Amino acid sequence: MKHKKIVIFWLVTLALFFRLFLLRYRFAVGWDEPHYLQMAASFAAGKWEAFFHPYWSPGLPLWMGLMNLLIPDVELAGRLTTIGFGALTVVPIYLLACELFGKSVAFWAGMFAALHPALAFAQTAPLAEPAYMFFGFTGLWLGWQALQKKRWWLALAAGCGWGFSYLAKPEGTGFLIVFAVFAAGRAIADFFGQRRMPALLMILWAGAGFLLTASPYLSYLHRQTGHWTLSAKGAANQQFEATYFTAENDDFFESLSPDNKTLPMDLIFHTGTFLQQTRAREIPQVKISAGLLIRKYTTNFFRVLKYGLPQMLSLFLIILFGVGLFAQPLQKEETPLAVYLLGVLIFYWLVVVPIFHISERYLMAMLPLAGIWIGRGLLGLGDWWRTTTYAVLAWTLSQRQALALAVVVLSLLFWLPEMGKVMAQTSDGFNEWGEAVELKEAGRWLQANAKQQPPIVMSYNKAVDFYAGNYDVRTGVSFSVDALDRQLAYAGHRGARYVVLDERYAKHFPVWQQILPAPPPALKLLYTTNNLAAPKAYVYEIVPHPHGSAGN
Repeated sequence: MKHKKIVIFWLVTLALFFRLFLLRYRFAVGWDEPHYLQMAASFAAGKWEAFFHPYWSPGLPLWMGLMNLLIPDVELAGRLTTIGFGALTVVPIYLLACELFGKSVAFWAGMFAALHPALAFAQTAPLAEPAYMFFGFTGLWLGWQALQKKRWWLALAAGCGWGFSYLAKPEGTGFLIVFAVFAAGRAIADFFGQRRMPALLMILWAGAGFLLTASPYLSYLHRQTGHWTLSAKGAANQQFEATYFTAENDDFFESLSPDNKTLPMDLIFHTGTFLQQTRAREIPQVKISAGLLIRKYTTNFFRVLKYGLPQMLSLFLIILFGVGLFAQPLQKEETPLAVYLLGVLIFYWLVVVPIFHISERYLMAMLPLAGIWIGRGLLGLGDWWRTTTYAVLAWTLSQRQALALAVVVLSLLFWLPEMGKVMAQTSDGFNEWGEAVELKEAGRWLQANAKQQPPIVMSYNKAVDFYAGNYDVRTGVSFSVDALDRQLAYAGHRGARYVVLDERYAKHFPVWQQILPAPPPALKLLYTTNNLAAPKAYVYEIVPHPHGSAGN
């Protein structure tokens, strides 16, 4: 037991320092990250109305906000929070692997979770996945212990873990679902074996733990949306994603209402009133039929298998996973836990992701769990390499030296290419998904010079709002596909006095791209970023129309 604790301590320490090292390849926040950081800053400031939101779950901002009370720089506090959760994820992975395959596999599974470059780099971003993974995997360990030891308090603790996982990402509910199905199967087997069925009680206690932690947010959602729903996010995303499979397209969500006062995209991500306004028929609703859902799932299922998983895992890791899964048959005592954990992988990779949205972020969340079989595969392939190498070079290497050489070579085969991808990160170029340092510069200029404080900005990537010091998610204002005068009227309705246009994204908005050479009288150019290594960002002030807002 003491040896196990020492190994876990050094694995977590290694994971922590590796992630801190990777911070040098981070330059700015963007996309989802600013929203979580805005909520964290609001929590630290005690502004509860800006902390809770129907779309953005409060689990991660809660922990980042607590860290922000200790570290004044909210961005650094956010990054350190996710780094901490990422490093701690090694603990449940090691424990699960040790229970399933023993200490040797557990060590390499822990090393994989600690040092996989893409996984570690992703955990330096203030995004919800590290907290979702840590609490979810910890719940898996506690849930398994509850079934083995028949202890109600372990099941309750597992449910609490899954509640915290849900608060980080709504998909965290899936851990409880898989546990309930597995435990129900155990109960059925006990019934036919004429034994008592304590597994059913474990389901109830796990559910109680889940509600204990998740109920405050569930109550908030009920007050906001009028229904007991796990998340308004799921309902909004289903409608948004449905447009890819219907005659409609994204313009539905990026088009203003006739009175220039409503933009569905902002109702989802910012004002948080999308469900209420669709229910009240104030805006149209995309109908999701059973046929459309089946078509979407089938298409995404194909894409996950053909593109998603191969791209995330890489060929070498797929080989290791396959070797770990199939090279050696499971022993009788290994089978229940293996089924339990593989059920989680199958549920998330082949059910949840295809139903909602394919993203490497969502697939990678389960990568540490897959690392258990990758670690087993590494040892299996290493043993084959050791035997082969020793047979060829017996006059040079001992068996132990051959094994060490095998592990080093096999590790480098997956580690070096993945590390190269991380080290290739730069702050320049027009990569749409790159880190927009120009928005960071523009935001800080606005924070120092804007007459409106905090400035309300019409923009595409909300990093500029965050760096400008605006920590209220609900004030975000987005571009639409409509005429310029209508968009400016919408900006006026939402209280925005500034527009920030970024060359990185301008091609998506032809209406705005046309104003770059010479802005119209309704816009006054205030500032142009001077970072020579990145695209330019332009800060405009909206000039009030002498006879009222344009477009009205």
